[in-house]
Amino acid sequence: GPHLARATAALLGAAPAPARLAEVGRAAAEEIDARADLHATAAYRRRVAAGLAARVLTAAAARAKAA
Repeated sequence: GPHLARATAALLGAAPAPARLAEVGRAAAEEIDARADLHATAAYRRRVAAGLAARVLTAAAARAKAA
């Protein structure tokens, strides 16, 4: 099936408001295969992934708006 299906569904048809992009980031983080190791827990990796996804989407939305 498609990767990040829930995150994609949460993004489609929605205005790129900060709260929506944070929600999409959290949905993406829940769908990734984060594994714990010596350096970080899986929960920490998911939190970081959620924040990074939201930042990337926010930057992309700003670039799209400026174009």
